[in-house]
Amino acid sequence: MAEAQHRQLVDVPLKKLYQAILDFEQYPRFASGVKQAQVLEKKEDSTVVQMQVEMMKKIDYSISVKSEYSDEKAKVWWNLKEGDFFQKNDGLWELTAVGPEKTQVSYKLDLEFSVSVPSFILKGLIKTSLPKAVEDFTAEAKRRES
Repeated sequence: MAEAQHRQLVDVPLKKLYQAILDFEQYPRFASGVKQAQVLEKKEDSTVVQMQVEMMKKIDYSISVKSEYSDEKAKVWWNLKEGDFFQKNDGLWELTAVGPEKTQVSYKLDLEFSVSVPSFILKGLIKTSLPKAVEDFTAEAKRRES
């Protein structure tokens, strides 16, 4: 099992970043490592997304995503629904507006693989992927602003 958290202040409005995070089917265009993303089911309180990512190898899985939004704070969290390679894939984006053009981002990820992966490799993989994810989503939110 590997858990990691990354906090960063970014120069983008909360609403734009939140919209980028929820635009699942566009992930392959801008999110590093994401090869495919498809919304399988959308309900009032959750969305099921089928993902394919490149992480040591191509991995297919689905997650159940929930979200909350206000002008000051937003939250997007998910749990693994199905997948052969993961035993656990839980994550959380917490966004807090710091003025109209800045957002404090907290991104947490908790992964557990169904195959044995040395913990130092797993922790390193997660630790480097979190800052890159924040960078990718921030760049996409800025692109949407212009």
